[in-house]
Amino acid sequence: MGTDGNLVGKDDTEAQVRQVYANPTTARAAAGSGLEHVVEATVYLTDLADLAAFHGVRDAHQDTPNTRPPAPWWGPPA
Repeated sequence: MGTDGNLVGKDDTEAQVRQVYANPTTARAAAGSGLEHVVEATVYLTDLADLAAFHGVRDAHQDTPNTRPPAPWWGPPA
């Protein structure tokens, strides 16, 4: 969601991921902090076709790209 409360980048994964990083960056900056203090973040993608777009934006926001593969998720427990 953008600062106006509306969806950012409908059907544009890269725009949505950029906004996912912008929101906590803005909030942390207001508190005198930054993303360098984030230890872990969990991300759920509904389509693995979006993984490359996610990696591109994530790697631009990290000093060291994450080389760990995504954890598989096969659905909710029965």
